[in-house]
Amino acid sequence: EEMHRRVRERRAEEMSNGDFAGPPLGKDVSLEERSQTYLKWVRDLVPHMSDAEFQKHLVPKYKLWEQRLCASPDGDFFVPLREGKASIVTGHIKTFDEGGILMESG
Repeated sequence: EEMHRRVRERRAEEMSNGDFAGPPLGKDVSLEERSQTYLKWVRDLVPHMSDAEFQKHLVPKYKLWEQRLCASPDGDFFVPLREGKASIVTGHIKTFDEGGILMESG
């Protein structure tokens, strides 16, 4: 557990320094290039997802790095998606209960 915590902390530090091992980027890469590379890297992790689904669920309406960013340094977030064991729902959360999440849209 301690080792996992250290790895997570190091990856967070790498991301904030521009050294993140996901998409290979150097410190001299522009923010736009970094954003495009990151999106391509994420896109490659979910090849089964249609372009429309990818755009709807995983491409933010704001510029990357200007607001929060969901990162999965090891790509483990995407494994259940690729295996068809999970799906992404985009919308507003109405409530949580013991069965999961209830969205405003139902």
